[in-house]
Amino acid sequence: MSGHLFRTLVIVVLLTLLLPLATTLPPEDGATAAPGDLTDMRWTLEDSPVVLDSSIEIEPTVRLVIEAGVIVMFDEDVGIQVRGELRAEGTPELPVLFVSNVTGPVEPNYWADLRLMPSDQESENVLTYAIFEGADTGLLVSSGRAVLDHCTFRKCRYGVLARGDATIEATDCDFIDNSVLGLEWETGAGGKATSCIFRGNVVGVYCYENVTPTIKDCDFSANYHHLSFARGGNATIVGCDLGNTSAEAIECYWNSSPLFKGVVFEEPGDAEVFLRHNSRPRFEGGTSVSLLDVTSLDAGSYAVSLSTITIYVENDQGKPLEGANVTLDGRSGDEFTNGSTGEDGKLFPAHMSTYTVGGENNNDMENPHEALVEWRGHRQTYKVTPRDLDGNQVLTLELAISSPEPSGEGWLLNIVLIMVIGLILMVVVMHRTRER
Repeated sequence: MSGHLFRTLVIVVLLTLLLPLATTLPPEDGATAAPGDLTDMRWTLEDSPVVLDSSIEIEPTVRLVIEAGVIVMFDEDVGIQVRGELRAEGTPELPVLFVSNVTGPVEPNYWADLRLMPSDQESENVLTYAIFEGADTGLLVSSGRAVLDHCTFRKCRYGVLARGDATIEATDCDFIDNSVLGLEWETGAGGKATSCIFRGNVVGVYCYENVTPTIKDCDFSANYHHLSFARGGNATIVGCDLGNTSAEAIECYWNSSPLFKGVVFEEPGDAEVFLRHNSRPRFEGGTSVSLLDVTSLDAGSYAVSLSTITIYVENDQGKPLEGANVTLDGRSGDEFTNGSTGEDGKLFPAHMSTYTVGGENNNDMENPHEALVEWRGHRQTYKVTPRDLDGNQVLTLELAISSPEPSGEGWLLNIVLIMVIGLILMVVVMHRTRER
């Protein structure tokens, strides 16, 4: 064997041996691994209880997996910061527990928090059947997405807090006896809570500063306040039941206008709505606004009764106008509808405020609207009130034109057809002339 061939074979063998080692080397300091490349660190039932006497940080390259039945116990002011990902994999029989390392009654604000702050904004943290007790903030999410399923947050100061770019999705979770808040979205955070229970908290749900989460099919009872909104907290609350409270059921401050759809107050005569700073919650279906005790501290704050309607646009001959753009604004300047009619001349669903409760001198009042209709260069403004609706909740707007006007494309098609017919007639005439 020649020396050149021998050296070549040696290099090939060395590369074959070293390549697997190169692929398993840990990333360099400061490097961020892709989500699929995270290294798992596991806390198993054999490791339980995991007692933390000082705060720990999970690196961006690590996924912390906590198996069913594991108990994590925190000394005072101790917490966990997760910069990678978290999986808490409890079951109904063996939940994962995050609790204080003390004996005796559980008190809020003993240990710090479980904080999710992944460096990868696309990361997804999943907690199933996990129980949090005794924390300042049970779960604090400042980035990434956290999916919570059948989790319980009780006797903490804050149950769950999401802020910034974080997203929280909570399903079948319980927020019970937290000394300040059950669940808070703040500063642009997003997400939803579905089929959750909020009981015995000072505030069940708090939405602060430009957040728009969805809260659906949740039960609220025995909270000091069920729901609070401030600085543009405009959540959509759908199909929830609001029970008894120690104070106001709903608070709105600083230009907040949440939408309540099909929300039922168990005792509407005692359910108070407290408003100030130009806040206007909207109610569609559910318990009638007229049955609520609304207190507003300024003329620009009032509760709005909202109805789903159909808008029909026709010409003065009663023919429907397709593609008519309709904008419907309420007395307050709030835009309730903006859209275009279909081929039947109808825009559905549209929304209209029928009346308001509160406002200046706390007088109930009908809510007049201004409707702007634009169709093929025509523009018309209407003053309308809820009394202009017919029995089927249809608002009819007539545009003062005698017939639908063809568009430019229609004229072009007609001209082409006329030219084609003219050419055919010319050919026929010339042919007959030659035959003669």
